[in-house]
Amino acid sequence: MGYSEGFVCNFLEEFPTGPIPDSAAFHVGGVANPNYYKAWWSMRGIYFWRRALEENEHKELKQNYEEKFGAKRSIDIFENSPEYKPQTDQKFFDFVENIILQKPSPSNLSN
Repeated sequence: MGYSEGFVCNFLEEFPTGPIPDSAAFHVGGVANPNYYKAWWSMRGIYFWRRALEENEHKELKQNYEEKFGAKRSIDIFENSPEYKPQTDQKFFDFVENIILQKPSPSNLSN
């Protein structure tokens, strides 16, 4: 999302990705379209995307994406597609919360 909006991003090239949360690098899933509920990886990515948007403090950014993709709540993502919920345990949701609610330290802002 940041890259598409013109922000500078760092790419992690040597980290393995997978479905198990890890403190080094973790791939939450793909989300090319946050309204595409057709695969488990998409669902995880959509949940993360929606949850991050909910916590975002920039009103204009939130409004922009809600106008493009609708103002859906992250909590409803798996409830509306129950076939994917059994594949996603509470550890995933806890890990997402840890990432999203973590505030950057001043030393991280300079990177």
